[in-house]
Amino acid sequence: MIDQVDLSTKLQEFLKKSVLLEEDWKNLNDFVTQIHVPENKIIETRPFELEDFASITFITKQCFNILESLFSNQIKLDFDDKYCRECLNCIYSIILLCGEHSSQNLWTNDECIDLSNKILKKVLKVLKCQNLISFLMQVDDKRKFHGTNIFNLMIPKLTIDKWRFYPSLVQSYSWLLHFISIPNMKEYINLTLPVSLIILSDYTIESKIIGLECLHHIISNVSKAELHWHIQIEVLHKVLKPLFYYREWDLIVPLIKCTLEVIEKTKPGFKDSGIDLQWSYLDDVLNIFLPMMEFEQDILRRQAYSKSLYLILNSSNFAIGRWSERLLRIIRDYTKMPDTELEAVKTLNSYIRICWPLVKNHRRLITVIAGRIVYRSMNKEAIAESEIILQMLNEFIPNESDYIDIEYIKQRKEKNELQKNDS
Repeated sequence: MIDQVDLSTKLQEFLKKSVLLEEDWKNLNDFVTQIHVPENKIIETRPFELEDFASITFITKQCFNILESLFSNQIKLDFDDKYCRECLNCIYSIILLCGEHSSQNLWTNDECIDLSNKILKKVLKVLKCQNLISFLMQVDDKRKFHGTNIFNLMIPKLTIDKWRFYPSLVQSYSWLLHFISIPNMKEYINLTLPVSLIILSDYTIESKIIGLECLHHIISNVSKAELHWHIQIEVLHKVLKPLFYYREWDLIVPLIKCTLEVIEKTKPGFKDSGIDLQWSYLDDVLNIFLPMMEFEQDILRRQAYSKSLYLILNSSNFAIGRWSERLLRIIRDYTKMPDTELEAVKTLNSYIRICWPLVKNHRRLITVIAGRIVYRSMNKEAIAESEIILQMLNEFIPNESDYIDIEYIKQRKEKNELQKNDS
């Protein structure tokens, strides 16, 4: 990292120039590279702290201000001239710098994040690109995508033995990756998939979440065939399965989303294959997931579990009916708490729609769950979902003696509330 005096001197030199020549672009690239968050090996002894990046925000802010002024002068870039390579190298470094300051972290602040967004827009305007992805998918004079070149700049520092020393580069990698979507992801999967798996393998929960989010993004933006070209599905199963034993609440939902995407790529149309009752990877997951969920008492974990179960039901087929008794016990328990009752009753609604032939076997318990919400809950959305469930039960039950009078339940609720107010 350069010192503040050297910083000011170099920046002023660039602002005095009306035209940037080849040597100027090379010097500017060297300068921007020095502004990047440097390697930090303190992670070998303890987690990173704010003091470890104390001087970075000040120097970065000055750099961003000068870069903003520089690109506000509408620098002309001619990609057909001999300076093309040095220009591009500098642009790559600026994009990586913007990625380091794309979201809140120890080495940045709100002002730097705002400036990085402004600079990125100005750079793209000079490049005559509508957005970043359009630039990433353009090719250089060697017919290589700009995005590929940028990722190749990061890869040597994101190896299994080095990546933890570059936390800002991990942020740049994740930020840049999420700009790429289908059908372009197939061009980058060979570069990005190994890095995501490396980050996911770390022991810290923060890294695992980043790895899961990156892995989910990659898998959701490639086809089954493209994924199979680069990794066996069974390997992904083995990577994800041990994570279900972790109890950190913020890991649960990203893990479920990634797992469901892997299942969808394993069996496209899995949700609609209603007659497929074979034991699947999802059953292996539920065999771990449901027992941990059933006896959970921590509020944050219960909320994450409740949201995750709803995602699972919406991605399942009739085969999930084999878990009916345990599912309904969990749903009954989770509807008793205001923080989880809405997600739980929405999950119950999904269960009825998916496993409707089994509803008659569990009618009494389902009626108790939905009726109690209508009678006791103050959540209007949860009440509306429960009323829909009770109406569906009336359709499934031909016997008039078992008809559920929703209006009677609501009248009893109003009467009970009036009595409480009078007392």
